[in-house]
Amino acid sequence: MIKLEQNVRDIQQNIEIFLQNRNSYLSNLQKQREDCIEKVKELRLKIDRHLDKLEKTVNDEIDTTYTNHKSEVEHTVDDLSGRKIKMDTFQNDIEKIKDHASDIQTFLSIQDIQKDVTEEKNHLVLIGQDRLQEIELSFTSASSCVSGIILESLGKLKTNIKPSDISFVRKDDSEAQLILPESNEKDINLISLAKRLDFTLPTNLGKAKFERCFCMDNGLILLADRGQKFRIIVFASNGALVCEIPLQQNPNDVVYINQSIYVSSFSSMTLTSIDFKTKQMKKRIDTSYKCDALAVAGDKILLRLSKFEYKIYDQNLVEVGKIPLLTTHAPHVCYFEERIYISLWKENKVNCYNMTGNLIWQFQHEYIRGLYGTAIDNYGNLFVCGFYSNSISVISPNGKNCRNLLNLTDVLAHPTSIYYNHVSKQLIVSSNECNKILVYGVS
Repeated sequence: MIKLEQNVRDIQQNIEIFLQNRNSYLSNLQKQREDCIEKVKELRLKIDRHLDKLEKTVNDEIDTTYTNHKSEVEHTVDDLSGRKIKMDTFQNDIEKIKDHASDIQTFLSIQDIQKDVTEEKNHLVLIGQDRLQEIELSFTSASSCVSGIILESLGKLKTNIKPSDISFVRKDDSEAQLILPESNEKDINLISLAKRLDFTLPTNLGKAKFERCFCMDNGLILLADRGQKFRIIVFASNGALVCEIPLQQNPNDVVYINQSIYVSSFSSMTLTSIDFKTKQMKKRIDTSYKCDALAVAGDKILLRLSKFEYKIYDQNLVEVGKIPLLTTHAPHVCYFEERIYISLWKENKVNCYNMTGNLIWQFQHEYIRGLYGTAIDNYGNLFVCGFYSNSISVISPNGKNCRNLLNLTDVLAHPTSIYYNHVSKQLIVSSNECNKILVYGVS
């Protein structure tokens, strides 16, 4: 009976806590709704201001064109009106000469009038050739305004399902307990790396130059090789060779989404999708600009166009958005929760931007030299490799603090690419100056 009463009390306490949790959640949900509506209003204001600006530009062009041509026509009308008066005067003079002048007077007067009439005729011919042309004013809508591309939607409501904050569990002794979830933040001072694996490319594959690495959720490691052969080399999580995927273009970066590999090529200015199962090319597009850095942004692909901007493509390589952000010497990019992180290796900086291209924070540290590859964990902590400092460091989500995690001087010279696997919580490290790959567990 005592145990039964205790269980009833435990359940009552859990119900009370659950009710408090749901009431608090309803209040928070209301605030989220209001925040979303406010963002839609802000977006609408931005669109209205932009459309007002575009309308003014077009109307100014219409008014300027109309005013200029109207002035030209009015000038021609004034000229013709003056010449008409002159011709009427000549006509009156001729009538007077016919009625009153002698033959000699008629002859002399006619000569003078004939000269003037000839000049007027020549002027009139020139007016007819050069000053009677007409322009037709018309307005044609830009294709983007009628195709539905920008008018289809203002955006999408993103709904993230979070694990429950609390849960009811019953142990073997029938006691009720509440289990709290893990924190969504992790202090960078608590992060540690432990080497799990290092392996070297088999000699029968020839000399390689690994420009980028990517790790699939199932542990397969993709390496973009631009050495003796243009290819993607695939390794298992234990370092065993799985396959090679030959490429026609020199690869710069590689990512994977939904059974497809996406490869950028700086030299050929292309982005290519490849079916991972068949190893066959699905589609290739010309980017019109040299391109390199790739990142997976949700179910989309983010691509850097050198000295131009960042573009967003769907999985069919159809452009669906762009970020007006011009960067140089920025061959790496990663994405996390509507933010992009870009390493500027010549400036020795890392910049964090939102998806509209606005700078959120910038990081620089004297001990991290030649900032190159970037990777981000489940908590928003950013891993960076120092090409010249031969190091792996981690930067806090707000960009204010950093900590050196590894010195690779005796392990791997000049690291250029890192990738964090969010499932296995492992960090993959590679260099374009050797055939060695390192795998570290992150805890």
